[in-house]
Amino acid sequence: MQQIATKWLAAAVLVATIVAYPAKAAIGQRNFLLTGGFGMPEMSNVGIRYLQGQVQVGASYGWFQAFGSQFQSVSITGQVHLFGSSEMSAQRPWFTRAGLCFLNEDTQEEEELHSLLNLQLGRALNLSQRWGVEVYLGYSIQVGSDKRIKDTSYWGITSNLEKSSFPNLGFNFYYRL
Repeated sequence: MQQIATKWLAAAVLVATIVAYPAKAAIGQRNFLLTGGFGMPEMSNVGIRYLQGQVQVGASYGWFQAFGSQFQSVSITGQVHLFGSSEMSAQRPWFTRAGLCFLNEDTQEEEELHSLLNLQLGRALNLSQRWGVEVYLGYSIQVGSDKRIKDTSYWGITSNLEKSSFPNLGFNFYYRL
């Protein structure tokens, strides 16, 4: 359990550093986006991104609970808008995104931390100059996993995320500050 807590703390410090560093230079500018959405592996999530030209960097926190399992995720991402045009934004609508996701799965039987590399392609749909929706799909590659058995007598449902890679998809709403 201590190893999992240490990894979560390290991930939180990394996320805070990545978000805070560009924020220092951007105070007073409209270079931040607040996001919220649902996807796999991020689950129900909220986040913040820093925008500079066609590039975004950000962090998000996600959670989900079902069938006696609790899932939490912390993600850091980099996103590049590649092509297309939009009447409501200077940002190109088609993007590619890569990032790391630390997904904690907690059941009555076990606790497991998965480290995932996410590669995604998506489309931003600007609803106004400030509001929009992103839809994306891609692939997640598991780069690490730690497991702690809590109760071997429990027969509940677990996700059994044993595959080394799997498809991912999701959507986000965003608001430019």
